[in-house]
Amino acid sequence: YAEQGDNDTALDYYNRSLEIIVELGDIRRKGALLNNIGNIYYEKNDNDKALDHYTRSLEVRKELGDKQGIGNSLYNIGNIYDEKNDIDLALNYYIRSLEIRRELDDKEGVGFTLGQMGQSYYKKGDYDKALDHYTNSLEIREELSDKRGIGYLLNCIGIYYLEKGDPETSVEYLEKSLAIQEEIGMKVVDLRLEVISYLNLSFKQLGKEFDRQKIYALIKEVEKIEYDINFCLFKLFDDKSYLDIAYEQVKEKADALEDSEKFLNYPIPKAIVEAWESIK
Repeated sequence: YAEQGDNDTALDYYNRSLEIIVELGDIRRKGALLNNIGNIYYEKNDNDKALDHYTRSLEVRKELGDKQGIGNSLYNIGNIYDEKNDIDLALNYYIRSLEIRRELDDKEGVGFTLGQMGQSYYKKGDYDKALDHYTNSLEIREELSDKRGIGYLLNCIGIYYLEKGDPETSVEYLEKSLAIQEEIGMKVVDLRLEVISYLNLSFKQLGKEFDRQKIYALIKEVEKIEYDINFCLFKLFDDKSYLDIAYEQVKEKADALEDSEKFLNYPIPKAIVEAWESIK
């Protein structure tokens, strides 16, 4: 049911299974089930419940000395704190996960962790560390022939170069990302919108024409566009409505955080607020 996207039914079966596992005293399966339940809550965007289950899973796995499970739980907890925009705490968990995954020679896990750390460093504005982690992750994904991961990381690196003022190199990476997505039939429309938006912003900065209608068609397909993409669309189309949406999204996120000031000083939220205030 989880693989089919029926999260509520999956959650019902997982919880019923957990009750039985607890009665039987099967600690190893308890750790795995708590992690799986955390995954469902993460998919449902219920980060607090996801964090609770990931933390309980981590405790069980520590009790068992299950290093592979500990590495996975630390990584998942890092993802939650990244979602909560507590980037420093997210990196703390990612680094601990990375140490274990390297110790176990878990190349796939190392590749995932390095990629997520790159994203966290990018959010903080530590762009050189972001590129370093993206590049190291990409090397592993290429070694594993993980084309989905390769496509994702080429996109991240392309966005990095655009942010650093190098639209020509950005185009090179973003076009490669798009080609791989098309090759493997990747259907992740929000990622496709991200790649095409930044690719066309690169074209715009290079003084080249771009296909507005193609982007408008993609926008209609995406259920929720994140604030960074709305900001990109504002810069691409010079349409303040996208900036207004991005600004409201940033304010909503900031209002939900204990340390909103730190979030608002990250480069992208800060740029959005400054742009909105300059033309409101």
